[in-house]
Amino acid sequence: MSTTSAVPPSAVADTLRQARQAIAQGDLQRADALFVQYLQGARGDGAALAEYGNFCLRTARPEESCYLSWKAVRLGHGGADAWAELGHARLETGDAAGAREAFAQALALDARHAVACYGLAECLSKAQQWPEAVAAYSRALAGQAGNVPILVNLGIACWRAGDQVRAADCLAQAERLAPGEPLVLLESGRFLRETGAAARALLRLQRCDRVWPGQPTVLLELAHCLRVLGQIDHALQTLAAIDALAPAMPECHVERGHCLAAGGDLAGRDLQWELACRIWLERRCFDEAAALLQTMLAAAPDSSAAWNSQGSLHDLQQQIEPAEAAYRRAIALDPDALGPRVNLGTLLETSNRREQAAEQAREALRIAATMADPDHPAITATHLLIAKLARRDHQYPTALAALERAAAAANTGTQRQTTLFERARILDLQGDTDGAMATFAQANAIAVLEPGVDDPEGNKFARGVDYLLGLVEQGWLDGWRLPPREPTPDEPPAPVFLLGFPRSGTTLLNTVLFSHSAITVLEEKQTFSEALALARRMPGGYPHAMPGCDALDARLLRETYWRAVGEHCTLRPGQLLIDKFPFYLTLAGLIHVAFPNAKFVFAQRHPCDAVLSCFMQNFRLNEGMANFRTLADTASIYDRTMRLWQAFRDRLHLNVHTVRYEGMVEDFDGEVRALCDFLGVPWEESLRQFSSKALDRGKINTPSYEQVSRPIYREARGRWQRYRRHLEPHLPLLQPWIERYGYREGD
Repeated sequence: MSTTSAVPPSAVADTLRQARQAIAQGDLQRADALFVQYLQGARGDGAALAEYGNFCLRTARPEESCYLSWKAVRLGHGGADAWAELGHARLETGDAAGAREAFAQALALDARHAVACYGLAECLSKAQQWPEAVAAYSRALAGQAGNVPILVNLGIACWRAGDQVRAADCLAQAERLAPGEPLVLLESGRFLRETGAAARALLRLQRCDRVWPGQPTVLLELAHCLRVLGQIDHALQTLAAIDALAPAMPECHVERGHCLAAGGDLAGRDLQWELACRIWLERRCFDEAAALLQTMLAAAPDSSAAWNSQGSLHDLQQQIEPAEAAYRRAIALDPDALGPRVNLGTLLETSNRREQAAEQAREALRIAATMADPDHPAITATHLLIAKLARRDHQYPTALAALERAAAAANTGTQRQTTLFERARILDLQGDTDGAMATFAQANAIAVLEPGVDDPEGNKFARGVDYLLGLVEQGWLDGWRLPPREPTPDEPPAPVFLLGFPRSGTTLLNTVLFSHSAITVLEEKQTFSEALALARRMPGGYPHAMPGCDALDARLLRETYWRAVGEHCTLRPGQLLIDKFPFYLTLAGLIHVAFPNAKFVFAQRHPCDAVLSCFMQNFRLNEGMANFRTLADTASIYDRTMRLWQAFRDRLHLNVHTVRYEGMVEDFDGEVRALCDFLGVPWEESLRQFSSKALDRGKINTPSYEQVSRPIYREARGRWQRYRRHLEPHLPLLQPWIERYGYREGD
């Protein structure tokens, strides 16, 4: 890789002039291609980086602008303007903290910079620091008198800060300057409604709807205003219109709940609010769900359903103790509510507290037997919970009977799939290999795909691996040279990356290492996803930009990574971070750019056992896991992934320590002591107690939660031999890896 480039000779610089000409001619696509071409040969031209960053921001590509502007300012180019552009780019990508930092840098260089003042005010508004936002908007307005968006936002900030007089004056000025502007009408209407002038607000909002028809946001505010005026039927009709435009809009359900409550239908209100909360939880919009739950519990503190939803929120956020407490509160309020019983039982089972889970399962079964609705989704969940607990206690006839009842009640593809996977596991444990394989195949055939997992051109993950393999064959990795590391004394030591093909023992390893006092483990948090997104924004994009990355690029990748880590944990001084994510196999090159001295721990298992186990596992589907739906697909992605990993490992000379799953089973102390030596941490006796430590952790969010709570066991070693007939067609693809990794016939 190159170090920071000097500005190239005139022949290359002419490309930049052509890019400017293309902008002047309105040919933005050509301009973009020319900028990229120029910067591939001039990665250190800060002025050009700032110019291209501005171009990307103006052409609605804030992600690219973030990288370009950041690098420009780090190279000392652009001054307050570049810092302000970086701030707005970060703001548009949702990085409010990074935006605020950039605006502060701009204002340190030019205290009256209007664009930076406005951006800082936006950040302060998002943080609801209203008095500070008022001051920042006022400074921005002083530099851009008569700017309507600034007037509107200043009015909102004044209103939220408690200065209604000034707020009304700002919004009135904005209306005079832009009398038909929808945004002005919408915000004026909202302000008037909330300050007690609902009749005047209604006129503004009706006018806004005429000039900006069919906008759900406007209609929602209109419905809110109609409700305040007591026009409940009209408000409900308006909400029905929103349903046609934007189905499953949770805010619409919230407002409908308010309307129903105004008409005395409190039960209807609660159902609407529960529906809105469920939608937000499914979309993982946790802040919105939490705010609504606060409203729900304030309105009905003894609502079992609300407390059950509160438990689901905590559960999804992996806040196990609060989730358990909320579920138990829901049960105490309504002992015959099935939902919280099943949710609590499932949480206890996945936390490996099987006796407590069984107690809840028995109560859930009693309640389910009395329910009039045979299609209630919690009934299937009840029978599945009973089946899992019975299987774990080796009570296979009981488990199979529960699965028959679960299958009869299942009314979604996900429920049917889960039931089939559980049945197949039991057949496997009973030694019925043909029956197990047939049932696993059925389960995989009806897998419910997440949006974006497949597309018309095939699986995205597999295509990405193939594309990188093609580059490797063309010599992509041959000329990489690491840039010199910039000294960053405040940066933590490089993390250790724990990777391996799924079901090769990565969860066992991270559970063992979790027991060490000097180690912090991150478990499958996709902390490198933002760094990958950043690499895609570099001129040329990922992966083509990687060989030309300089020291600043590597530093930005590290900063992006550490910000992501900070969202999940706080490292204590002296702690070693182990970042476990199996498919980091395919990102090892990018990781090496950011952390050239990083250590890798490679979890290795017999290829046939790894492939078989992936096919048999009910993964939550994503682009990677969608490759496990047939044995052929699984063997194929194993071969392609391992070829890519081996290329990264060999040609980039990665610092790798291999831990064989079978070695952990046969010689736990020897394997773990060698791993400790590689990591530079002392052996601790607590490592032998990893299974009890796993129980102390609570819920483990990987498919291996059952296994890692047990001491080392040998049943899974060589399991593939029982399924050899089914794997025979795929052995030619796997045999080279069996031999390369030193496995013998019979292993």
